[in-house]
Amino acid sequence: MKDVEWKDLLRIREVRHFLTGSVLLASVIVFSATAAAYLLRNDLFEPKYTAYALFEDGTGMSRGAKVLLNGVQVGTVEAVRLDLSDTKVVLELSLKHRYAALIRRTSAAYFKRDRNVVSDRVLNIEKGDPSAPQLLPGDTLKLGPPQDQIGRASCRERV
Repeated sequence: MKDVEWKDLLRIREVRHFLTGSVLLASVIVFSATAAAYLLRNDLFEPKYTAYALFEDGTGMSRGAKVLLNGVQVGTVEAVRLDLSDTKVVLELSLKHRYAALIRRTSAAYFKRDRNVVSDRVLNIEKGDPSAPQLLPGDTLKLGPPQDQIGRASCRERV
């Protein structure tokens, strides 16, 4: 039997098609696994509901900011807009449904820094009175005192 080199094998059409198909199949499998891992990790299929929060000053808040419940991420800020009737900042919150029983109508929302003074601003919700009714879709959270330097400074300016 004659020694066969790779160059000779690559000249055969069926071998080239087989190698091309193998590389393509491997790429599709890697892409599919990565996409599935991303979708599952980011809770894109988890049921959510919308609630609102009104603030005098929305400095540092943007779409996609974290919403925390006692320090644990329970949602994100979906939109930040200005209410033209009373010039308050309206935050539209997308909250994970599995935490709905923990967020009460007496819960207070306030701004704070996630980790340090230069990190992103987040919206933290403190659990309210357990005997109070839970926050329903479309309800508005009450405002709590700001817990970061920007919020404290703006409160001092108003005094």
